[in-house]
Amino acid sequence: MRVTRALCAAMVMALVSTICSAEEPTVDTEYMGALVYAAKRGATLYPDFYRIHPQLDEQQLYAVQRNVVSRYLSDGDQIAGFKGGFIPTAPVGGVVLASGLLKNEITVKASDFHLLIIEAEFGFRFCADVSAPLADIAALKDVVCEIVPALEIADGALADFGSVKRDLVHLRKALIPLNVAFKNLLVGVPVAAATLELESIPVVTRRGAVELGHRDLSKASDLWANVLWVVNEFALAQGYEIRAGQVVIPGNQTGIHLGEPGAYEADFGALGRVVVKVVP
Repeated sequence: MRVTRALCAAMVMALVSTICSAEEPTVDTEYMGALVYAAKRGATLYPDFYRIHPQLDEQQLYAVQRNVVSRYLSDGDQIAGFKGGFIPTAPVGGVVLASGLLKNEITVKASDFHLLIIEAEFGFRFCADVSAPLADIAALKDVVCEIVPALEIADGALADFGSVKRDLVHLRKALIPLNVAFKNLLVGVPVAAATLELESIPVVTRRGAVELGHRDLSKASDLWANVLWVVNEFALAQGYEIRAGQVVIPGNQTGIHLGEPGAYEADFGALGRVVVKVVP
């Protein structure tokens, strides 16, 4: 179509009118959710809504995430838990889906991911339902019965992810509607929570014999406080409930590691080890 000067001027005036309008633009969170769900199911790059509309607020972005999760649930999936990230400085939350749970020492294909990401996590398994905000960490400890060593295997399927991850504002707003890039969670053998001193448990992630990262115990965050944020400020605030048996992972412990073919191990000391083999 040939764009005349008059048509071009009309388009510019329409754009200016939209930008200057007192009314907020309509956000179709259902359509946005459909785009994310189609990308996840089709193993294509995820839409980066921050690039398209950086003014979207967190309420709108989480509405897209809920729509994505509801599509999985409508297809017969179940909620297996919840996840947090960037806590406490710039927290975000997502939903762990049962279809993504993997057994320890499993093999995954790098070709099933656009950008395979491996993160060592502590998993907090609940032994009671939670339907109202918990008052404090003591109340949280009353309903968490087990801790499990875990590896989250995510897919950073955003265009130019390397650049995006250097901009925390962009990264957060891009990840929220994508259910924080959740794809798989591999868990090890559970240990009774009451028998562990989490603040002193070392974690080391290796690829073969090469150390990729370790938990800095001198700067370790309060994991219980981070789990409490996921429960109260994310899961319950978004209309979910915690069910007995579900797991909460509050954030990576040794850094974000890009997955390449090889054997990856996260060693949690007395808590045990979790291993995944990545093949081409």
